[in-house]
Order: sequence, then C-alpha cells, then structure tokens
Amino acid sequence: MAPTFDFGIGGPDNLPTMPPADQQQPIFESLDTGGKIIVPSSRPLGRPIPVEQKNPAGGVYLYFGRNDLIYNRLQTHPQCNFYIYDGDVFYRNFEEPSGSSTPTGYVNLYELNVHRGADVSHHKPADDSISLIYPFIPKGADFEGFKTISQIDYNEAQYGSTFTGSYPLTASIESYYYAATEGTEVGDRPRIQALKNVFNFYKNLSPHYTYSSSYSDSHSLPSKDTQEIKLISIPSIFYGSSIKKGTVDLKFYRTGSLMGRLKDTNRNGELIQYSGTISDNDGKVAGVVLYNEGFLVLTASWPLSNDVSVYKPGLPATNPSWVGFGITSSAVVDDSSESIKDATTGSLCEINFSGTQYVSTMTMFAHAPKGMFNNSMNPTYIEYSSSAEDPSSGPVIFNPDTGSNRMYLENPKVPIKNIVKSQFSCHTESFEKHTYISKIGIYDEYRNLIAIAKVSKPIKKTENRDFTFKLRLDY
Repeated sequence: MAPTFDFGIGGPDNLPTMPPADQQQPIFESLDTGGKIIVPSSRPLGRPIPVEQKNPAGGVYLYFGRNDLIYNRLQTHPQCNFYIYDGDVFYRNFEEPSGSSTPTGYVNLYELNVHRGADVSHHKPADDSISLIYPFIPKGADFEGFKTISQIDYNEAQYGSTFTGSYPLTASIESYYYAATEGTEVGDRPRIQALKNVFNFYKNLSPHYTYSSSYSDSHSLPSKDTQEIKLISIPSIFYGSSIKKGTVDLKFYRTGSLMGRLKDTNRNGELIQYSGTISDNDGKVAGVVLYNEGFLVLTASWPLSNDVSVYKPGLPATNPSWVGFGITSSAVVDDSSESIKDATTGSLCEINFSGTQYVSTMTMFAHAPKGMFNNSMNPTYIEYSSSAEDPSSGPVIFNPDTGSNRMYLENPKVPIKNIVKSQFSCHTESFEKHTYISKIGIYDEYRNLIAIAKVSKPIKKTENRDFTFKLRLDY
C-alpha cells in the first residue's frame, strides 16, 4: 500500500537517520486520509525520516524547526462573586437545580457526578438515577491507598479488597467567628494562631497585619489572640495563585439598604470602609486581606446601623458590625463543631474579588511545503470502478505465477482522479494533484498522539502551494 504522503524521496539508503529520542522535541505528523493531515522537531523542515520510522497509518512524520515552537505564560484575572443571604451562599448568583450532587454556592472539582442525583456516601443511586462514579484502589503488593485510610485499617484489610473514596469533591467559602477574650487570656483559635507567621510577614505592608504589637505610643492594636475576629476562608480553586490586589469589595446590606462597604483601595491589604450608614466610621480600617493565602480577616466591631438583630452566631441580638459579616449556614464559633444557621432575615452580604491565574501556552507552526502532502489514502482520491476483475481499475485477487485467485494484490497503476475544474464547458483541465487538509496531529517523541487540531474548513493543497498552520495549546 502506498504511503499516505508522497515526499518524492529516494530509497532508504539515502535517507537521513533519526535523532536520539532525548534530543527530539514534540512532533507534528502530517497525514491526509480524505482531507486529514497528520503532522514530528529538531530536524530541518521537510527532511523525511527513514522508511522504518514512518507512521504505520501511512503518514510521514515531520519535525518542528528551531523557531516553530514558542512558549508563553498568560496571566488572567477571573472575577468571583459570592452572595450570602440568610446563611445560604450563592456563587455568581446561581442556584443549583434540585437533585444536583453539587450544593448551591459550591464548585465541583473536575466536574464529576454532575446531576447524577445519588447518595454520595454509599455510591449508589438514591432512586432510579445513574450511580455515582467514585475512586477505588485494590490492595496489592504496591501498598497504594488513599490518605483517608489509616495504616491500621490498611494492614487489617485482605489482599484484593478494595478501598473506595467519593466524588464529587466540592469547595465553597467558610466563615469562622471568634469572640473577644478578657485581659491577656489566649482564646482557643487554632486557625488564627496557625496564621501568626503569615500576619507578621505582611506587617511591612500595614501595621494592621501585626499579630500582637503596638505601632505607636498613642495607638495600640489588640492582639489577634484575644480580639474579636471574623475569618472568611476562600479556597484557592476560586482565585488561583492569589487574590488580585485592589479588587476586594465587601458590601453589607440590610432590607435592601447598604449599611457599609469595604475596599482594599490602597492595595496594601487594608480593608477600608466606604459609604457607611454611619459616616463617622468611613475611612477606618475594618480588617485585612491575606492575598496569597485566600483569607479575609475582619476585626471592626463598630456599629454599622441602629438596627438590632442576630448578626453573630450563638450570641444575643446586637447592632450589625463587620465581625458579623458573612455568616454562613456552616459558620463555626470558636472552632467548635456546632453548625449555626443565620437567624437574621433581610441581611445580604456580597463578596467580590478577582483572582490571579497563570495559563501556560505553546504556539506551534506546522509547515506544509510545496510539493508535499499531495497524496491521500481516501478511496475517493483514485479512479475506481465497480469491476474488481479488471486489473486496470482496482485491487484484484490474482496469482501471477499460477493464474489462480489465491493472492491479494493492489494494482500499482491505479490512476488518480483528476478533480481540477475547468472554467470552460465540456473541457477537461490538465491533471494536478489536489488534496484537502483538515486535521493536524501532534505527537510526542515516542510517537504517541497527544493532540489533534482541526481547521474550520478544509484547506485545498496543490503542489505549487505552501501553507503554515499556527496552532496553540493551553496547558
């Protein structure tokens, strides 16, 4: 069978050798099977590889040139928006439909088990719906298992038994409230204490980051071991590498009226109040942002309005303040396991920020030079009649030595169909090889297909035309 692409090269004796695998770059291979071009890199463009290295599918690999691969990294800033109303969290103002395995206000890692409507804990459908998928690892000699399986449980399990996990993996924001403690008594707040070094690391940006110190003789900041604090945790799946400075915007509403607004206008992590109902508090610092770690730390306890309601979980009704901002249905008081539903009706908290994410891109230039890629394995590429007995029309079953029909041979003289159209009626144009390129396959150094690029419309390729295809791969 003829190769997919005819490069017009000599026999295997005068072909260059293949470079070692460790010196090769990713490959692009070019093959055309009915308009399909597959295209491998450190070799000069257009130099064919040895016959024994050709693509088994009939195509021929080419290598990218030195300047055909360009690597870049894009910096993006996706916007995030959360609404917290009566303890319920809404991400981007969207409510998950009934029966979804992803709760409202959460994101689903890898988008697994979307709308399967099954019991997550048992991996079985709650009704007649499709079962949930779940990870599993059989116990074997490799001693592989999940981190959630203790060493004791793993050792007691029989060989061949299966350890299972559960999907989906979801995440959403969480809030933690810590009440003030008397005097110098250190409260039980391990999450705050775990961030002590982080706070002190950022204190060169603002004195409000200082964990426990005074920054002037006349004004002293309370210790974060004892002061009243609201900690809002934002998982990194929402912001990527870090929260973009200057984009944090918190709004606190009551019955539709804005009671207060915080923004990190100075880009130094300080959350400064704007547009408050009580204007005397405007310009004050109500907390700080840990940009790289994804935390909002609110410490201001001044009243935002004269309304009285339950803004702090587990405590009597008080005036609204920033330490009562963002109470969720999973709010935790002093790191206890108690889950508290916000009793306030008509209060709305809005959290806005932009993240920072990096996307690596590789731009590839795949060349189709003149005189190449003008043969095809598509059956419509050749003239082919319905008669299999005619040796001039197509493949036959014929043994030339005995005359018996015992061997399959492909006729080497099958003519190629002339598809060149003439601008004149009843006139046939001179024969030219025409193919149509519709796909480009990208291969690694081990000839594994790793990507396929498609063009929106097949590109007509003649022997006197050359093309360069620009491909971009995000990863």
